[in-house]
Amino acid sequence: MHGAVKGGVSNHTVHTTVAVLPPAEDDDVHEEGSPQPFITSLDVSDEVALDRRWAKKQIEQYSDRGSIENSYSSIKNAAAWTTSKEFGVRWFHFAFGCVVYNMWLLVDFLTQERIGVIKTRKKPRITLSRFLDWLDKELITLI
Repeated sequence: MHGAVKGGVSNHTVHTTVAVLPPAEDDDVHEEGSPQPFITSLDVSDEVALDRRWAKKQIEQYSDRGSIENSYSSIKNAAAWTTSKEFGVRWFHFAFGCVVYNMWLLVDFLTQERIGVIKTRKKPRITLSRFLDWLDKELITLI
C-alpha cells in the first residue's frame, strides 16, 4: 500500500498484514460462523500461541473503536451547543453532555432490565433523542 502517512513523506510504503480471527459469538452483522478478517499495519504473527493471543487482543481493542466513536458523537448530541472559545465553558458543556449521556444509558439499561430484554437486545430501547425530548420537557416544567 502507498499513500500519505501522518508525519511521513507523500509516497511512504506501509506494510500490511491480513489477520483472520475465528467467528465472534455476539456478532449480529455477519453470518453465523463467518471469520473476522482485519487488515492491519501491526506486525502480527501466528507462529507462537503468545503471538496469536497478542494479535487477537490488539484486534479486539481496535474493534471497539466504532462503538467508542459513536458514543463520542452521541455525547456531542447530548451536550449544549456553544460558540465560546473559552476552554472552561467548552469543558463544562462537554462534561454536562457526558452526565446527560450517562443518565440516558442508565435509564435505558434500567428500562431493559425491568422488562427483561437486557440479555437479548443490544440496541437501546429508549433512543437518545427521545430521552433528550423528555428531559427538555421536564426541565421546562421545573423552570
